[in-house]
Amino acid sequence: MPEIVQSDVLMQMPMAICIFKGQNYTLAFANDFYLQVLQRERAIVGKDFFDVFPELKNQGIKEVLDNVVATGTPFFINEHKVSLAKAKNEAESILFFNCIYQPFRNEKGVVDGVTVVFTEVTEQVLARNEKVKTNLKLTADLVLANKKMAFQDDEKQKRAAELGIADIELIFQNKEKEETKITNARDISEQKSISEELDKARKIAELAAKTAEEAQLRAEQAMHVAKNATLIAENAVKAKQQFLSNMS
Repeated sequence: MPEIVQSDVLMQMPMAICIFKGQNYTLAFANDFYLQVLQRERAIVGKDFFDVFPELKNQGIKEVLDNVVATGTPFFINEHKVSLAKAKNEAESILFFNCIYQPFRNEKGVVDGVTVVFTEVTEQVLARNEKVKTNLKLTADLVLANKKMAFQDDEKQKRAAELGIADIELIFQNKEKEETKITNARDISEQKSISEELDKARKIAELAAKTAEEAQLRAEQAMHVAKNATLIAENAVKAKQQFLSNMS
């Protein structure tokens, strides 16, 4: 009676429950929710688990069952990812389960099987992954938008810098032109000043030459006068001597 009550209780539990027995993990018990989740008929009860679900044999489940039987230690795993064909003729799909593997002990306390309790969380995982993907996309879009804005700001700053450099170059060009004008004007002014000074010097030299010529002329005239005076004086002396000689 207690076993029947226990079986009825397990059968009505709102979670998938099964019990594996023996080395081949024969499916000794499976509640309705288990069959509903995996979309199988009750005819699978009494068959070896990996004969019913051969695609699960190489996905780590057998190793977990072997370890629980060997060690007698429960094993818990959340969001266990498996590839499983729910219906017999359907293609395999990715499913996620939260699982508890509990060692099943007989009356002697020896582990001779494994009780598995699991709930499917595929929809929750896919929804969360989709949300994460959406958030990642939004984040990526935001980062991309920020990079575009930063690039545009860099381009604006680069353009502003180029315009600033162009303005500076224009200022220097205008300054050089002004300095050239000033230099040219200064050169013209200096040239004019030099020309004027040369004219003055030339006039002074001409005046000096003329004055020198006049002085030389006067000197020559003075020498001529002096010669004449000397001649007159000599004649006078000679005349005086002749007069005295005649008187004596």
